[in-house]
Amino acid sequence: MRSINILFSLVLAAPLAAQDFAPLAQTSRNVYPAKQHYGVVCDYSWSKEAVQNLAAAVGPDARITVVDMHLPDQAGRAQAALLASGAQLLVLMPQDRFVRDGSFQATFLARGVASAIPTLGTKRAAMDNGAALAIGEDTHFELLVNSQLKGIIGPVQGGGSAAGTSAKRMASIDVVGLGR
Repeated sequence: MRSINILFSLVLAAPLAAQDFAPLAQTSRNVYPAKQHYGVVCDYSWSKEAVQNLAAAVGPDARITVVDMHLPDQAGRAQAALLASGAQLLVLMPQDRFVRDGSFQATFLARGVASAIPTLGTKRAAMDNGAALAIGEDTHFELLVNSQLKGIIGPVQGGGSAAGTSAKRMASIDVVGLGR
């Protein structure tokens, strides 16, 4: 009986994981409607599931470029690769080994690309990194906006959800390796 309960919990939890990025995806569509190319810098082997959840949330019209970073000292190369990819938005992975909301590497990247690419996060700590906005469970689904951007970002209207997006209708994911 216990194994049935665990299996039942896993089956129910799987669709909820994809919802982690749904508020962020909806907000990015409202705030930056012309920006459909998302950039992610992470250890892809560590954050692959989170990237797939982001792809499900942003939907099939979007594209994701992942810069696969394996060492903390690759942040400079990752920044250059991200800029070269043409990504229009940088999304911080909340649980990545290196580039997560609140980490030094996230601050380095967010500030390094700030003039070209807005950074988005799902946790309050993303605001300390210099993110343009953050929304997610950690923010109690309240939209946090960088105080330097207030007045630039217009009103955000809610509505819609990526929760019903199926795995077949995900954004495409391209991985750029940095080597080791």
